[in-house]
Amino acid sequence: MIYSKSKLFLELKNKFDIKSIDVFETPDAAIYNVLAFILNTNINRLKLLSNIEISQDDLNRINEILDKMVNLKIPFQYITGFVYLYNEKYNVNDKVLIPRSDTELLIENAINIINKNNYSKMLDLCTGSGCIGISVAKNSNIKEVHLIDISNEAIEVANSNIKLNNISTKCKSFVSDLFENLVDLNEKYDIITANPPYITKEEYEELSPFVKNEPYIALVAEDDGLDLYKKIAEQAQNYLNAGGTLMFEIGYKQGEAVRGILNQYDCFTNIKVYKDLNSKDRVISCRFQSKLNKKF
Repeated sequence: MIYSKSKLFLELKNKFDIKSIDVFETPDAAIYNVLAFILNTNINRLKLLSNIEISQDDLNRINEILDKMVNLKIPFQYITGFVYLYNEKYNVNDKVLIPRSDTELLIENAINIINKNNYSKMLDLCTGSGCIGISVAKNSNIKEVHLIDISNEAIEVANSNIKLNNISTKCKSFVSDLFENLVDLNEKYDIITANPPYITKEEYEELSPFVKNEPYIALVAEDDGLDLYKKIAEQAQNYLNAGGTLMFEIGYKQGEAVRGILNQYDCFTNIKVYKDLNSKDRVISCRFQSKLNKKF
């Protein structure tokens, strides 16, 4: 069937409350993403077309996807089963947080720090899909990356992405509650990264229902969202080589709070906050000198 694009969009908008898909900027953006997936093409090409050829099977699948998104609030990425981040493709399902472009700031700066300092070994905590560790492994000079998550299901997804990105020679994964299962391994790392849960319970209540369909454990943290930063800052000292780096993704209001956590320890120096494209705090890094006592 040959559809006028404008007619197709109008029919879909009349059939579904596409405005409720609030994770896209506009209803048209939601439809374009679904069409691009079903027709295996790119959005920019679709935007140039006046007419679109669609089979009945394609139309049925479009309706099915929009129905799941509008009525069940299932994130688009869970429906397609994948997402692109940095230079890589990642499998995702409802056991892991959906990788977002904000995380590319952490990946990019980790790559720069690794290459500048000739780091060779990395640990990625709260790895989820594995996107941080895998993208760093593929795009930097790092020689070995360990991916850690408390969730068995998340590690299964991370393992699938290690295989998908053909990076098993560099990446290994472990199920562990932070450093718990590393205690007996006597491992030391040049860089430790983490994108931990950092949303408060109050903030969670205000989230889009689509985001609420992502794993709660990967989103929400105790102590005003700071619980994991405090635990990692304290424990990471036992696993970092002198001259190593600790890096976090942070919530846009948490820069000073996380800086304050790191400042409690004499061993963390050169604390730096990186801002995203919207000039909001998004990443924080520091250098580790040697394990010392708390300042207070």
